[in-house]
Amino acid sequence: MSEQESPGSERLHIYLNDHLAGSVAAIELLEKVIEHHSEDRFGKIFRDWRGDIQADQETLRDLIRKLGAEESAIRKAGAWVAEKLSRIKIGDVDDSASLLQALEALALGITASGFFGAH
Repeated sequence: MSEQESPGSERLHIYLNDHLAGSVAAIELLEKVIEHHSEDRFGKIFRDWRGDIQADQETLRDLIRKLGAEESAIRKAGAWVAEKLSRIKIGDVDDSASLLQALEALALGITASGFFGAH
């Protein structure tokens, strides 16, 4: 069994793809938040977060390629769908309660995934 096919290696590929999928959902959610708050005092913060997550996303993609793995289109699609479904609960993030729920979802995802500072 080669190193690339070892159980540990497979788990690492899954782990990296899970984080990549999470970044897809986070960017989608931030796009929606930015759409509603681009001109207020939080707009720059949200754009900065999006940039940080996009940079982390590229780091994840580089790691996946260097390890000889492939990006999981299924995981990324699942994260995209999950983010769209979350909008049913969160709404349009144009009111305080919806914005708070969106920020909570981002905070949970960021804390769990280790975004910001991984690069």
